[in-house]
Parts: sequence; structure tokens; C-alpha cells
Amino acid sequence: MKDFLSPQDFGRFVSKDNFEFDMCNPEDGRREMEKWYNDLGIANIIGHKITLSPCPFTKEELEETKEKMR
Repeated sequence: MKDFLSPQDFGRFVSKDNFEFDMCNPEDGRREMEKWYNDLGIANIIGHKITLSPCPFTKEELEETKEKMR
């Protein structure tokens, strides 16, 4: 069992209409994951839309993680 998302795994969560998405851009990742959670219908369960905090990682850290395939 793996304990991380591969780029391919993460790609399944990204909206297909967003061709400008950069998985190493912290704000793009935050926005896409927030949209994904809300599109799952979580808001109906908890009674409000989810708002995620800013990503704690820098673009450089995300690029390094991508390079190491983590």
C-alpha cells in the first residue's frame, strides 16, 4: 500500500476543464482540491462549503517532490 499520491493519482482529482493547472503551484493545488471536496457533496453532509487553508509548501518544495516522484 502506498502512502502518497503519484502525479497520476493527483491528476484524477484535477478538473478536466482547467488546462492551465500547475501541480507545483501551491494555489492551484489548494483550489483544485477545495473544488474536488465540494464537488463530492461534502457541503451537503456538513452543512457548508469547505474552504482549505493555503498550501504549506512552496513551489520549489513541490517541484522537488515531483522530481523525486513523491
